[in-house]
Amino acid sequence: KLYTIRKGILIDRTIALETPLVDMCIGDKEIVVATMDNAIYSFAFKGTKNYSIYLPSKVTNIAMMTLTKLRTFQGLLVATGDGEIRLYKKRDVITSFKTKTPITGMIFGPYGR
Repeated sequence: KLYTIRKGILIDRTIALETPLVDMCIGDKEIVVATMDNAIYSFAFKGTKNYSIYLPSKVTNIAMMTLTKLRTFQGLLVATGDGEIRLYKKRDVITSFKTKTPITGMIFGPYGR
């Protein structure tokens, strides 16, 4: 289960997951979780499910990708066990590419100052 804590107080809104959690990230308007059943679930902050994505291989990492140069773009980077990295905008795949080895850790953001 996912619990919401606001200002140090446990709020009664819980999100029940079907299988154990692999990774989690928070976007502007959603909480995105990856579970052990090769699925990604998006929830609103109130606890309602927005969408589900089912993948052909296991999810190892997810990271929120936010770009704010000309327009604001927010996507979800998903690393799978077979070495593939996919970029999603909501449910739609924007791009994907393969690596030679499986991804064990991933983060997106500016490097340095």
